[in-house]
Amino acid sequence: MSDVNACWIRLFLGVAVAVGTLISAPNPIKANGTISNLDSSMKTYHRGDTGELLIWPSISINGDGSTTVVTVNVAIVDGGVSGDTLSFSPTKLAENGWSVSGNNTLVKDGSSSIVQYEYDPTTFEMKIHTSTDAAHSGGFWAQMVRAITFTPSPFMESTNTDRTIEIIPLEDGVNAFIYSGIYHVYDFDTTTRTWSNSNTNANSLTYWGRHGYLATI
Repeated sequence: MSDVNACWIRLFLGVAVAVGTLISAPNPIKANGTISNLDSSMKTYHRGDTGELLIWPSISINGDGSTTVVTVNVAIVDGGVSGDTLSFSPTKLAENGWSVSGNNTLVKDGSSSIVQYEYDPTTFEMKIHTSTDAAHSGGFWAQMVRAITFTPSPFMESTNTDRTIEIIPLEDGVNAFIYSGIYHVYDFDTTTRTWSNSNTNANSLTYWGRHGYLATI
């Protein structure tokens, strides 16, 4: 088929960290922003194990100098079991002056910073954002992400299922969805190009360690 002029959707594949029966972290991911200092220790959940796990207690989220983030999504993208929970460690939050205040609200001592979060137990996804969806640096969001915990379902004893947990910072206007056990980020490009040029452009792009490709719709 010959090339035609059109608008195209660009997608970005993600990188995840496996947790559950075996918990590990990937190598640091780099692109227009970087996510580094991931906890590389490995832990094992056996049948009957309980308790919270700090997923990324030393994480750094760094933009390229101009990158700001409006939302951070964290999800059990694969292997989630009813009763699995993502939450926050009050002790870890306090290390950076944050605390839980009321339902799904985090506040920072001595400042007007207020952050909201929601955890959907059916999709196993947590979204962290301000009430006005204001943009902040990656370092701002890292203070909270370091305190995120995973608590396995009481049904872990019977399922003993590996979990895969992933984090994705979202810049203004960027959206993400979970498909086939991984986050995908999409960007609608309104520039008129041939299919060939659109494909080349999409494949040359990166987003927080994700490599772009042209979507088929």
